[in-house]
Amino acid sequence: MRFELKRIQIVGTDYDSIFYDKVGDVYWAIKDNKDEGGTQPYGIITEPTDSLLVKETLNKANDSDNYFSILTFDCPFNIEWEFKTITQCVEV
Repeated sequence: MRFELKRIQIVGTDYDSIFYDKVGDVYWAIKDNKDEGGTQPYGIITEPTDSLLVKETLNKANDSDNYFSILTFDCPFNIEWEFKTITQCVEV
């Protein structure tokens, strides 16, 4: 399975991160298990959303070659795909 739901904590940021003042905060995130080079491993869910909607969206992304659009432009909830060099996260 390429995409899965994980609980992450923001452990570091630089000034370009939208999470600059959120170090220590915990979020749900979509992990991309096939992220090439580990540059953008997590899509952080930034607003409250229905868990069933997240599950359905993940299933759709895992079953489609059009996963990029499903998890960005067509996603029914907000996801921020931050570069690892800008926002550092650990799974909790």
